[in-house]
Amino acid sequence: MKITIIPMKDYHETSGILSVGVGSIHTTIPLRDGIFHYPAGIAHFLEHKIFELADHKDAMQEFSKLNVESNAFTEFTSTAYTFQSSHRILEAITLLFEMIASVNFTDVSINQEREIIRQEILMYQDDPDSYLRQKLLAALYPASPLANDIAGSTSSIKEIHQSVLEEFYWNFYQPQNMHLVLVGQVDQQVVSAIDSLPFQKRELQVKDVPTIDFCSALPVAFLELELMVSSPKFALGYRGSQVMNGDVFHYKLLLSLYCQLALGSLSEKYDELYQSGKVDTSFTIEVEVNRYFQYLIIYSDSPAPNEVLEELSDYMEELQSTSSFTDSQLVLEKNKWHANFLRSLNSVDGLATEYSLFWESCYSYLDIPQLLEDLSLEEVLQVGRDFSQTAFVSKCVVTPIEKRPQSL
Repeated sequence: MKITIIPMKDYHETSGILSVGVGSIHTTIPLRDGIFHYPAGIAHFLEHKIFELADHKDAMQEFSKLNVESNAFTEFTSTAYTFQSSHRILEAITLLFEMIASVNFTDVSINQEREIIRQEILMYQDDPDSYLRQKLLAALYPASPLANDIAGSTSSIKEIHQSVLEEFYWNFYQPQNMHLVLVGQVDQQVVSAIDSLPFQKRELQVKDVPTIDFCSALPVAFLELELMVSSPKFALGYRGSQVMNGDVFHYKLLLSLYCQLALGSLSEKYDELYQSGKVDTSFTIEVEVNRYFQYLIIYSDSPAPNEVLEELSDYMEELQSTSSFTDSQLVLEKNKWHANFLRSLNSVDGLATEYSLFWESCYSYLDIPQLLEDLSLEEVLQVGRDFSQTAFVSKCVVTPIEKRPQSL
């Protein structure tokens, strides 16, 4: 297990995050015994059941007895377990290790959890922005794990049983596939004790995950949805086709800066759209880059979603050949990144979370200031244009369901 400790002596609180290298995309896995196919949502389901300890104890309640806050979340490529406390740090770490060192669930408890997760899935589907985002991802990456919600579907979670969940756990929950980040008041006694904590050494079974070609199927060009919303919405998605030969975070930083120059809150285009009333403060830009896939998603409420979609599409295409971006504009965007970085240093929780995201990078979160200083406008424009020129595009519009008059 990789362990990173960032001591902050003047802080009373300590935050820990244990990341496991398995997420929602890991549903088709090459193992030594062949190819294994798992139901959508299995990583998220396991995240829930990891908190079930021996003797029917609940790890969440055990953390509460220590006055320690705990949580967990599943993403595309990882699952994370967190805790925050100002005391009893070693006990919290010991409990965290006990929780992930073995599984204690049964089919009975899995059936009980299934209903909880089903309600969670339905809750996400009731959120228009969440639903729109997921539908756009499904349009960009049809017939791939990204077409499924991280939590799976109400039908896929019915396929998750004790034997399947245990097999998935033993394949991925290995010390070699984990990274523990501790930030805050961590003394030498805690550091020494971590090394002596019992945690069974296992041989990682997974060869290389995943072998899925996320770009094998052509995206859906246009999707129209009718939802119970008060305002129409649009979403514009770009599916990158770049091969990640360089560092993932460095590429994401360059692409993110390009998107901010083009459509960020300080950009001329955003100001034009906002002042004309075509978009509002719900306007969102999301950039995702990892070694498996890259995408850019833009979405917002809008009274004229089709018009804005065409305007944005034309604008992004124009930027491939010409732009009026300047070094001074890039400096402003760099300063925003730097300010957010400095702000995060005041939060042990935020710093632990950000640091854990650099698992696959040759850089660390603390390298951000130097990376920002070194990059040039030419680099930013080159990455942004290369991405846009080779990307596939999907568009989505949400229109409100018309209220039908009630019959007398």
